[in-house]
Amino acid sequence: MAQDLLAPVPWVREHGKELADVRWIAPDGVRIRGLQWRCAGEIKPFTTVFHRCDRTLAVSPFVDTAGCSGIFARRDVDRLLTTVPAAADLDANVHAKIMVAETPLQLPPMPVAPPEAAPVGETPEPPEPRGLHAKLVLRRGGTRARLWIGSANLTGRGMLGPNAEVLAELDIPETIANALATFIDDSEEFSGSDENPTEKERRKAERELDKAIEAVLAAEFTLARTKDGLRLTAKVPLDAFLANHRLKVWLLTLPDTPVPWPSGASSVQLVPAVPTGLETVLVCFSAERLAGDCLPRQWAQMVSFPGHDADARDHAARASYVGLAGASAWLRAQLLGIVPAEHVTWTGAHRWSSSGHPDSGTALPLTLEEILAAWARNPDQFEMRARGLEDMLNALGEEIGRAEEDEPDPEALAQWLEVEAFWRTIIETIGPDDGA
Repeated sequence: MAQDLLAPVPWVREHGKELADVRWIAPDGVRIRGLQWRCAGEIKPFTTVFHRCDRTLAVSPFVDTAGCSGIFARRDVDRLLTTVPAAADLDANVHAKIMVAETPLQLPPMPVAPPEAAPVGETPEPPEPRGLHAKLVLRRGGTRARLWIGSANLTGRGMLGPNAEVLAELDIPETIANALATFIDDSEEFSGSDENPTEKERRKAERELDKAIEAVLAAEFTLARTKDGLRLTAKVPLDAFLANHRLKVWLLTLPDTPVPWPSGASSVQLVPAVPTGLETVLVCFSAERLAGDCLPRQWAQMVSFPGHDADARDHAARASYVGLAGASAWLRAQLLGIVPAEHVTWTGAHRWSSSGHPDSGTALPLTLEEILAAWARNPDQFEMRARGLEDMLNALGEEIGRAEEDEPDPEALAQWLEVEAFWRTIIETIGPDDGA
């Protein structure tokens, strides 16, 4: 499931064997029968078949008639627990009694401060419900109960496709099934929406916007480096969407540079140029209706970026963060656990102030003596770490080279160049890893 659903994520492939060895320890009385999943863009309905079923209960904060199709059969005993806005949009073809609960978006934010402890001997007040978020289908037949639980809402996109979703199928004990049934049965029955006409129109506009956005999600975007900077291209034309909507795009790492997508264009230039440390496969989108009758929708999605080197980006980002001022401190941090813990050096000078010793002297720059001390203390561990620093050192060198244009501190620059030269001599001396 992980290798298929998360195929674009590099570390999933790298750790495939480790993932294959993972085992889920089920709660007492629970048996997992299997997993169902769907990759983004697929149309693959989930199945919830349970022979000799005499009652179905479901929970989902977002529902539509397509997602509920085939789930319920007996309006008198079946139950659907959802939110009021979602219930108001359902038609009579959903053969279940509709129950409602709060939506998380309508509740106040969680408090930052911890709650006050109840006096000894008193039962603490239960927390206020935080709104409905669970997604599950429970089918019962006599004393048997089967649960489907996961990420999919009871909507057409969630249950049929093309949303990427995961659903686990479990046999559960009667005690758990009874608790879920009681929770659903005790909820408030839906008696109709009390929304005013303006609110109904706004929600209608939101649904229409969400439906229109499906064309953008299916546009197959690609990022590419050009002589002018980073360019975002859509394989599928967006003119039909742009006839009634506005679309803006920007790189996730550059949130203050939104670019409008003009009608008739198949691509836009996101940025004239971007440092390696800010390159990313994540692009943000903002879509809004020209009518202005509801708020815009914003989201980020991963797009194809041929030639993108995530490792080089990470090294460059860290180097930009560390910079010239922190280069020595960063290099010293790589030696932690190797450098001796004495309070003074072999010359009698105090250790650096960041070493953690309470009687450390004034802050000292990284010295060659510290590097030699680390090597002498544990040559094998030192050489292993040294080989892993090459890419970061290169990225730091490039970052410091750019900093020269801003007139860096000459003394700090000279010290770094000395340490860098010495470090590269060490790397050349210890040679490549022969696997021994």
